[in-house]
Amino acid sequence: MNEKALSLDPDLIEAQYGIGMIYFHQKRYEQAKKCFEKVIRYKKDFYPAYYWLGVMSNILKDYDAGINCYKVCASIKPYSEEPWEWLRLTYQIKGDVKAAQEAENKIIELGARKIEVNPNDVITLSRMAETYARKGESKKALDAIKRVMEIDPNDGLALHNCAGTYALLGKKEDAFTFLEAALETGVMNIIEFIKTNPDLESIHGDPRFRELLSKYSV
Repeated sequence: MNEKALSLDPDLIEAQYGIGMIYFHQKRYEQAKKCFEKVIRYKKDFYPAYYWLGVMSNILKDYDAGINCYKVCASIKPYSEEPWEWLRLTYQIKGDVKAAQEAENKIIELGARKIEVNPNDVITLSRMAETYARKGESKKALDAIKRVMEIDPNDGLALHNCAGTYALLGKKEDAFTFLEAALETGVMNIIEFIKTNPDLESIHGDPRFRELLSKYSV
């Protein structure tokens, strides 16, 4: 793809990003990384490229690189809790308890603001549910899940987050029910993340977990 044209034509930037996503789904991470890096070379505020670079970094266990990407995401979208969810996760994996707790506080703060504007945002509600569960606030967590199911019981990412919430609360059967429901929706781009998601740690050792991954892996 012509470099000069790429720098001038937003449609070509989107196309380059799309190629990167194809590589990502094929697990050709090095090629995907090159595509995303090319995109942000010409559009420095292209949030999705930084986001998927961060996700790839986590998959490849380059957690410091992931943190750097999510911090950029947070600067591009200062009112979104999404980058803070990934920062929380990555800090947790690294064992940085203080930074993970600070990220949790940001998730609640930003999530509450978003819900005031859009009470039907199931992704934000489900992220808040997980955060409440990690903080030991089970009633708030379960109330958030109830609201998610009333609004949209078929959102794959929200169902995945609800599965994580139930796993954190020690409700394994519910965790498996919601995890399979999430995978049934076709939300396959998080399958690699599911394998190591610490919020699902309580069910990682259950044979049903491996069976689900085997059934839905491509």
